[in-house]
Amino acid sequence: MRRYGIYGVWLLCGWLVVGCGTPRPAREPDPMPDPYFQRMITSGHAAFERGDVVRAAELYANAWTRAQVMDRPQAMGAAAHNLALCNIALGHWPEAQRLLRAARAELERGGEPVIDTWVLEAEVLRHLGQTDLAWDATEEALTRIDGRRAWRTAEIQVRSLRALMALDQDDPTTAQAEFERAESILFRRAGRRVQARLAEVRGRLAWANDDPARAAEAFDEEARLYRVDGRFPDMARALHRAGRAHERTEAPATAADRYFRAARHYAARANDAEALRLLERALPLLKTVEDPELTTRIADLVEAVLSRMEDDHE
Repeated sequence: MRRYGIYGVWLLCGWLVVGCGTPRPAREPDPMPDPYFQRMITSGHAAFERGDVVRAAELYANAWTRAQVMDRPQAMGAAAHNLALCNIALGHWPEAQRLLRAARAELERGGEPVIDTWVLEAEVLRHLGQTDLAWDATEEALTRIDGRRAWRTAEIQVRSLRALMALDQDDPTTAQAEFERAESILFRRAGRRVQARLAEVRGRLAWANDDPARAAEAFDEEARLYRVDGRFPDMARALHRAGRAHERTEAPATAADRYFRAARHYAARANDAEALRLLERALPLLKTVEDPELTTRIADLVEAVLSRMEDDHE
């Protein structure tokens, strides 16, 4: 982990890229470490790693404020970058975009690589529905990557994202081309986050080609990779996709299991509305499922979610 900690959280997200493809400005000597800043960054990493994104955001916000007080570009870049990741995880897209732009400016001033900020901003712009700008951001990232082997992880991320954006626009031909390019540069030690994103693309391509069985297999693999990597919100979304795919393959027990597991995740995070929405997908499937244990577990979760929702409205 670097002194200012930018890559600690980056590694947790599976989006670590190393090296630099553009000339760097002259760097000033590293200043003496600031104890308060270091404590906030280190504690933020620990909170993020254990899945407490809200607490991590608070700690990184403290680090971001302290970095601005010190006017240290690397510290500001690290704090803004890590705080942006938390905002992405929390779905606070406009704030994440603002922080990424601040991080990019400071990292460039400090002579650090900024390709990853372009990749993340493209993700943010996609979620904001600004498809053209998101595509432009991926173009900027690819220009900076320029096919360099040192940036293969970043290029896989960019190609995968472009494939998903193409699928969003009902363009499977472009999506297939981007997916094949990403797979062609995949290497053995690629992170699970990268592999999970490729599994998502594989599943969505299969779905677009009306092959729900292959889609279900891919989404199950995506969920497994995210679970092992500790990316639990992404895992839940993959389980939801897997449930839909299994439902299309007329495998009601498997589909109900995937919906239940995703719902359980949301219920544990007190997101009862989303949990109930998934449980409502699972309940009709139980009519054709001969699995008393699964039926009981789903019924118990429904009761728990409804009970808590009633208590919240009292």
